[in-house]
Amino acid sequence: MQSQTQNGFADLIRHYHTEPTAFVRDLLKVGPDEWQSNLLEWIASGERRISIASGHGVGKSAAASWAMLWYLLTRYPVKILVTAPSSTQLEDALLAELKRWAKELPEAFSSLLDIKAQRIELKASPTEAFISARTSRREKPDSTRRTQRLGHVGR
Repeated sequence: MQSQTQNGFADLIRHYHTEPTAFVRDLLKVGPDEWQSNLLEWIASGERRISIASGHGVGKSAAASWAMLWYLLTRYPVKILVTAPSSTQLEDALLAELKRWAKELPEAFSSLLDIKAQRIELKASPTEAFISARTSRREKPDSTRRTQRLGHVGR
């Protein structure tokens, strides 16, 4: 028989499954800008092609990080691949932001994650639930093609 805490945790995950903006507000304690909320809701509705055009420092990496953490913690199994054209963009911007927000999660959630250099895994199932980061360049298209072919993109 499951304990009251486990049932409560499962209820919490079910609640946030379709509520990414609430996930960000409640668990990360930040109020997304309107465009960030729209982005999160588009992802939740199943939109597959989303493009954001904006300047530097407006919160694209934060919004992408929130979306990845929300998706990782509310779906199973889930294999999320995140790419950028250069390792600098990937490691210094997106991965740094992703790790920052993973550490901002409440202990009940952050303790479920194993944060590595190029990957964040669900400790209980590291091969079935993770976020993996890779560079994607025209001169090396195979770096992501094999992962896509194996079905490790999205859900």
